[in-house]
Amino acid sequence: MGLITHLGFFILFLSLIVATGTDENRLRQILWAIALTGFLVSLYAFMQFFNWDIFLPASFYTFDSALGPIIRVNSTIGHADYLGNFLLYTTPLSAGLAIASSGQARRIGLLAVALAIAAIIFTGTRGAWVGLVVGAFVFVALAFSGGAANRFRFPDQSFRRRAGLALLGLLVVIGFIWLNPAARNLVLRSP
Repeated sequence: MGLITHLGFFILFLSLIVATGTDENRLRQILWAIALTGFLVSLYAFMQFFNWDIFLPASFYTFDSALGPIIRVNSTIGHADYLGNFLLYTTPLSAGLAIASSGQARRIGLLAVALAIAAIIFTGTRGAWVGLVVGAFVFVALAFSGGAANRFRFPDQSFRRRAGLALLGLLVVIGFIWLNPAARNLVLRSP
């Protein structure tokens, strides 16, 4: 990312300030537009990982290594490193919107976070992996420093049942990812 890219970020930053002004509803709409864009980009990267790419052959993002071919998804961004870095912007934003929302909006936000985390892992971008872990630690530290731990209670049986089903669903998804031959490439990329 050179000077032109950083200049583009700065212009976008100033444009967002001017576009939102002091209107909270407009800010929320812009934040959701950014989060949904990250969701769509993550969804496409997820499809690439499972070889369901409808636009490009897998050879465009498969690279030879000493241990065999490595798949590094790039979604619509063009390179796996750029995708990993882009998703580091949208993932915490989606998490924040999910926490601040309720109902259907919360579920969409949580799905966007889950897909973005998976896509960051699938890129094989080690810097993005580190950024994701550091961001998670900072988020937890900030959340629990303000007394948020008191809000996390498990009030009823229904909540525990839903949490258990969500965990089971997560384990099934992890199992499908683990069985995918491209997952071997993630292990090769990790050192």
